[in-house]
Amino acid sequence: MPNNIDEQVEGLRALFGFPPDFTVRDIKTEYFYGKAVYFDGLIDVKELEESIIEPLVRKSEPFGDTLEGMRGIICYGGNLKEISYEESKETLLSGSAVLFCGSAIIAIPLIKVVGRAVAEPPTSSVIKGPREGFVENIKTNCILIRKRIRDENLVFKEITLGKRTLTKIVIAYLKDVVEEQLIEEIETRLNSFEIDGVVDSSYLAKLLEDRPYSLFKQIGNSEKPDVIATRILDGKAVVFCDGSPIAIYVPFTVIEDLEDAQDNYKRPMRATFLRYTRVFAAFLALFLPALFVSVQVFQFQLLPVELLATVINSTGNIPFSPTLEMLIALVLFEILGEASIRMPRHVGMVLGVVGAIVLGDTAVKAGLLSSLTVLVVAMSGIGIYAVPDEVGTLGILRILFVVAAGLLGLFGILVCGMCIVSYMSTLSSFGVPYLMPFAPIFKDDLKDILVKYNLYDLNNRPGSFRLTDKIRLRRAK
Repeated sequence: MPNNIDEQVEGLRALFGFPPDFTVRDIKTEYFYGKAVYFDGLIDVKELEESIIEPLVRKSEPFGDTLEGMRGIICYGGNLKEISYEESKETLLSGSAVLFCGSAIIAIPLIKVVGRAVAEPPTSSVIKGPREGFVENIKTNCILIRKRIRDENLVFKEITLGKRTLTKIVIAYLKDVVEEQLIEEIETRLNSFEIDGVVDSSYLAKLLEDRPYSLFKQIGNSEKPDVIATRILDGKAVVFCDGSPIAIYVPFTVIEDLEDAQDNYKRPMRATFLRYTRVFAAFLALFLPALFVSVQVFQFQLLPVELLATVINSTGNIPFSPTLEMLIALVLFEILGEASIRMPRHVGMVLGVVGAIVLGDTAVKAGLLSSLTVLVVAMSGIGIYAVPDEVGTLGILRILFVVAAGLLGLFGILVCGMCIVSYMSTLSSFGVPYLMPFAPIFKDDLKDILVKYNLYDLNNRPGSFRLTDKIRLRRAK
């Protein structure tokens, strides 16, 4: 390690390759000599001036140039820490200033918070309930949870991932509810990879999944603090990633994507009706194109005569087979969706509406697609967005079902469905079966699945999770 302050600072500057944003502020008075080092743009320079530099410059009598000697002089209210020369590199990169003085090297956390304000999340429209959404700053996200769960048992455990990005990761959980074994397993999985960088929570989801190559996701996610607070109270562990507005949580079961955060703010009967509506929409999106192909190719005798005549008149002059026609329509729908997402917002809206109408109408008039096929694809496309978190999975599965229906008809749909359900039954998320509470059946957890119960009936947390405290609600004595 270099011996004097000038050598230390110049050695650090050379270590970073003499970058233009590497800033050094000399602090030289009759009684003090030191240098404040920081990366311009990463720290709050105004606070550094007012809280650190000015008090040191104004001091007109001798004082010790150690951490303890300067505590009574500077006006900084944050956490000062004495570090080694080797630690100064990581400290600078994390957004702190480093003060080099004669007897110590002091880290001064002055991170400049730059980002958007807390607002309604763009991925989740809110009708009733809180309108706050997570942002890209991990401290703000932790505060949003702390504001909702004012409990001394709420733990935020911080780790660092990414050899080059040094990204802060926070694991949040209730220590008197969640088994410590779950937290240890999360840390083990995250630390079992030496990765260059972590820039979003989706990176963490891939590291945490039991089967990362599976079509089905095994990690839950949300952008809403009220949803994440509810998951923590249910006994789940939540993982935040600095720079990402999406929080992920484990364990996760597929039935959670059929629920909605606003179910808690509706009357139980209305919430129950909407849950069944979402299930019906998912089945409509998944099976309607395949059933239409199956009826045309194999089981046309199942249709009433009037409807059969309509189908024949609509599809009689199409040059493609029913299976190929449906696949073309589905792929065109996917292309149109991808294009509308990636175009500028206002252009994307025009492309989504006008493109669908123009392409559909033109394809029907040109005799390439039948009007019934366009209608079926449109109905399937509407239904698929009733469960937005499963859009990608349902989009692939419905193509598989169309192929199975074109090869074997209804029997192919049945076989394909059985294979998918059998595969899903083998999945798990941190020891919790993916199809819980249906496979295996767990009667106590069925309360809030098929029917939305009142809050006072849900006195236990999900029994399928590994919890140390399963009581959620008690009647006051």
